[in-house]
Amino acid sequence: MSSQKEETKVQRTKWTTTHTSDALGNATFYFSDPILKVDYWKDKPAVRIYDGYSVGTGSIDIMLLPRPI
Repeated sequence: MSSQKEETKVQRTKWTTTHTSDALGNATFYFSDPILKVDYWKDKPAVRIYDGYSVGTGSIDIMLLPRPI
């Protein structure tokens, strides 16, 4: 006997703006940058504090976080 499983996932996002939208600037995320930054509590090194990766344009801040699996 043999079994095979094939799974395909597609996720699409469409952004629509109008002529009345504010110019908020451009934010660029780089593939090589970490998504989560880890810092340690001063008194307890075993306690980790996670900070998400964010990019600011001057007008807005965008944070990139991993989606739960």
